Amino acid sequence: MIRMNAQLLVNEIEEAARSSGVAIDDVCEEVGVNRATWQRWKAGDFDPRLSTFQRLIAVHDKYVTI
Repeated sequence: MIRMNAQLLVNEIEEAARSSGVAIDDVCEEVGVNRATWQRWKAGDFDPRLSTFQRLIAVHDKYVTI
């Protein structure tokens, strides 16, 4: 089984957003979560639901270029 890694995505999004001058609160709004939830994901305390994880991936794709 593949484990979703929200913590990795959140860290990559944060780094890319900050270097683009985008506030994390704006990113949270795009994903549809509050800042406390974002911090829990960042800490690895829990993972998002699948539907939220899909939004997280979409935001990741917007900010992180490979």
